[in-house]
Formats: sequence, C-alpha cells, structure tokens
Amino acid sequence: MRFVILIVYLFLSELSFSQEDNALPYVTQEPRWDTPAYFPGGSDSLLKFFRLNTNLKLSSGSKNKTAYVLTAFTISRNGEIKNIRIVNGIPGQPELAGEAMRLLQICPLWVPARKKKKRVE
Repeated sequence: MRFVILIVYLFLSELSFSQEDNALPYVTQEPRWDTPAYFPGGSDSLLKFFRLNTNLKLSSGSKNKTAYVLTAFTISRNGEIKNIRIVNGIPGQPELAGEAMRLLQICPLWVPARKKKKRVE
C-alpha cells in the first residue's frame, strides 16, 4: 500500500512542478523489487479471509455499511506482516482501526517481494 501512496504523491508533485518555470528535474529510483509481495490466492482470497475473520458487532440500524481503514505495513522476507500502522481511520470509531490491526496480525503468510530472485522486504 505504501507503494500506491508514493505513486500518487509523486504524480501530484509532478503536476505542481510542471506549472513552474524552473521545474526541478525528475529523479528516478530503481524499485526495491522486481516482483511485489502478494497474498496467496490474490486479492479475492484476502477479501475472503477478512470476511471470514472479522469480529465486529454491528449496531442496530447499521446494516450493510462499508467502511475503509487505510493501513500501511511491511512484508518481511519470510512473508510475515510487520510494522503495521493506521494511515487513516474512521473518526469516532476506533474499534474499526483496532479490528483492521487485529486482522493484519492474524493474517497468513504472504509471498514476499523478490529482487533478482532473492526475497526482499
């Protein structure tokens, strides 16, 4: 997720630089991986895992509501999730951020990122 945020940030900063007369040069950086980390079975399997393991009690009248908690984390070389943090939660509902943290802590091992056929973080 951190990679997506970085792309959006760089895209927005590129737009702001293009409006200036003395724009800074764009510096490219070699990616830290050739193959990014991914959940075994893909995003559908990850969503199924979240659905089956969510332990939130919905209050009456809150039927079929969807909430998004933005998290950032690192996948270690052995596939474990570490350095979990909440980037953007739901104001007034800290239990949602707590549940997102809990789900990531019990998440099965991911397939780690690779650079030149070696596992990397």
